[in-house]
Amino acid sequence: MRVEARHCNPAAQCHGGMLATFADMVLPYTAMYDLGIARRFTPTVSLQTDFVAPVGRGSWLEGLGTVVRSTRTLLFVQGLLFVGAEVVARASGIYKWGDPVAPAGDDPRDPFGLRPAPR
Repeated sequence: MRVEARHCNPAAQCHGGMLATFADMVLPYTAMYDLGIARRFTPTVSLQTDFVAPVGRGSWLEGLGTVVRSTRTLLFVQGLLFVGAEVVARASGIYKWGDPVAPAGDDPRDPFGLRPAPR
């Protein structure tokens, strides 16, 4: 995500609420890709976010998550947000596995077209 003025506080730094929202999206989607399952509705049960460094306007923000555990009804995941190689936030969340969401593309396991095309 490119941090724009609308994501920033008056000090031109990405607002903590925006970083938490970004983490809240990265964590369950990372899990869906890692587990190779179709996109599902995943309401947030719990989200903890630690802000490690400021993120200035114009920065390119990336997230990486790791599945801690997945049960029939719950997903436990943790992750880091980066600007370049610098960790700017860490997060952990618990999500409820909900109903499937209609895929945007042809592959329900790749709703955002992030997987490389088969050769």
